[in-house]
Amino acid sequence: MRKMRHIHIAAAAALLLAPLSISSCTAGGDLPCPIPEDKMNDPDPDWISFTVVNESCVSFCSLLVAPTRCDDWGLDWIGIDSLPPGEQWTVKVPAGRYDLLLEDCTQLEFIWEKIDITEASEFEVTGEVENSAACGNSVTVTNNADEAVCYMWIAAPHSESFGANWLGHDSIEPGAARKFLVPEGTYDLKAETCEFDLLRIEMDVDISGEVYWLVQE
Repeated sequence: MRKMRHIHIAAAAALLLAPLSISSCTAGGDLPCPIPEDKMNDPDPDWISFTVVNESCVSFCSLLVAPTRCDDWGLDWIGIDSLPPGEQWTVKVPAGRYDLLLEDCTQLEFIWEKIDITEASEFEVTGEVENSAACGNSVTVTNNADEAVCYMWIAAPHSESFGANWLGHDSIEPGAARKFLVPEGTYDLKAETCEFDLLRIEMDVDISGEVYWLVQE
């Protein structure tokens, strides 16, 4: 995946950054481009911890970190997991200057460049609670089916496909419910079992305020 130097401005306006304990540096990391998968999974013990904290009202399904000098983003650090509001994800990299890409679960991209990482640090992504449309709107999925919902897609109108699974490794067990925060708008919703059997699909669902969506066989 080659780097793309753009950002969806309208969506990004609801997100602010508060990087903590990140000092300036001029040298880039000494990793090859892109970062090899074995180094992502088994980093050197003396590398630096860089933690992305999601304090926004948006769920992220992709997190990519690459040395600023690289033209290729490489692999997604969170894989099939997701980074919902209130959670965090830590990567380890050698000291250097990096670019960060977060993709929300509706496939909108947010990019920050030239982040200097010289010591263990946190990078906080927050939402302007009073102004962010995402913070006041949600869809609560209640599972009244006999099987667990393992795949939940909430696709925005701009999406060319249903995108990423909002549940990651989680599931909505029979009789349980899960609340998803989303910006106000119209979405396509789809729920499937762990075997990808379709439980429910509905197109053009208006989400404004609190919306409840029932899954049943």
